[in-house]
Formats: sequence, structure tokens, C-alpha cells
Amino acid sequence: KPGHRSSGARAPSDMWGSIPKPPPPEPAAPLETLLPTLLPTLLAMAACWIFPTLCYYLFAGGSSADAAPAPPMVGLGYCSEAITGVGEDAVWAAMVDKIKQPHKFLPVGEVSTTDKRSAAGPYIWRTMRFVGAGPMTGAVIVEHIYAERQTGEIRFVILDAAGMETDEEIVNAMHTAPLRIEYFKRSVSTKARIHFPAPTASVVGSIAKTVELAKAVEAAKPARPPASPRR
Repeated sequence: KPGHRSSGARAPSDMWGSIPKPPPPEPAAPLETLLPTLLPTLLAMAACWIFPTLCYYLFAGGSSADAAPAPPMVGLGYCSEAITGVGEDAVWAAMVDKIKQPHKFLPVGEVSTTDKRSAAGPYIWRTMRFVGAGPMTGAVIVEHIYAERQTGEIRFVILDAAGMETDEEIVNAMHTAPLRIEYFKRSVSTKARIHFPAPTASVVGSIAKTVELAKAVEAAKPARPPASPRR
């Protein structure tokens, strides 16, 4: 009959049966339980960045197969052994010769120097281009150079891009008793030594060249005539 529902018919909610509710989400695991699982992955990601960067700074462009440790640096200074067979004046003359002829000691070119004077005294303005191998190839170096015989020091003060003196200087010093040559870097204002990132081998070679030139200078001097006997 109209309006009469058969006892065999099922309501829509009964047709599909009862729909189960989804289970509640599990609580997030605390960080201390995740860390052991994530740590190997994090370390692997860090190694992918750190290791190539470390190799870049420690090795001089070699591949992983032939990489060698970085050479020792001058650090806070390198001083030669006692110099024998030549006098102080000849050694100083050879050290001064390096100011205007740096190509005898360093892989540089396009050297230009100008004698100048300030209220503090005479100095030399010098510019040169580095032509050796490495990241500094092609770099132009501009300096003010002060040679002071009284102190036995030649100071190479580095200039900035505006041509102003910075607070850093490289010092070539001549020591006496015994006669030696020392290279180091220091602050102009405080006179405190600072790290000099130059290979020790290059400094040793430069000092050896200075001694070689000094001996040549001394050998070229005319021999003094023997003193006449007193009457």
C-alpha cells in the first residue's frame, strides 16, 4: 500500500552497513627517538659540503688521487740561520735591491716604482702584477715601502683599493749578532705580529737569493790597498 514500507526493505544507513570511523592519528615521536635515525643522513649531507670545501683550502688544486698536504706557512715569522761569509752592508744592499727589482725574488711582472716623500720621511710607491700559479694569478699588488737602515727593517705596507694604507705590513728585517734575515707580518698600529699566509719554502728561497746577491755585491767591490806601514 502507498506509504507502507515493506518489512524486507532496508534503510539507507543499513544498506551499506555501519561505516567504521578512522583510527585516531598516532602521536608524533619525540625528537630524541628520531635523532638516531636522522643522524646518519644529516652527517652524510654535511660531508657532501664540508669535505670538498676542506679539500679546496688544504690542497693546491690536486685530485683526490694525488692530493698532498698544504705546505707549511710562515705564520708569525721565519728567521734564517746565521749568515756567514758576507758583511751587513752587503746584505742590506741586497735587501734594498728587492724593492725596485722584485722579479729577482718573486714571480711578478709589470713592476713600477716611484720615489716619494711624506712628513714621516722618504718612501717608495710600488705596483706589480703577480704572475705565479695559484688563486692570486693576475692580481695587482700596490704598496708603500719604507727602508730604515737604523732599525734594519724594510716595511711593505699594503694599500687598499682607494690607495690608502691599511693596518697590515710585511717586514723584511736584518738582525745582527749573529747576522740573520727574518720575514714576518704585523699590525702597523700595534706592532703586534699577525699570521703571514705565505709558504715557508718561498721565504727560504727569497732569503737564499738575497744572500747570494749580497755575496756577489761584496765580491764586486774593489780590494782595499794594503795600509802603508807607519814610519
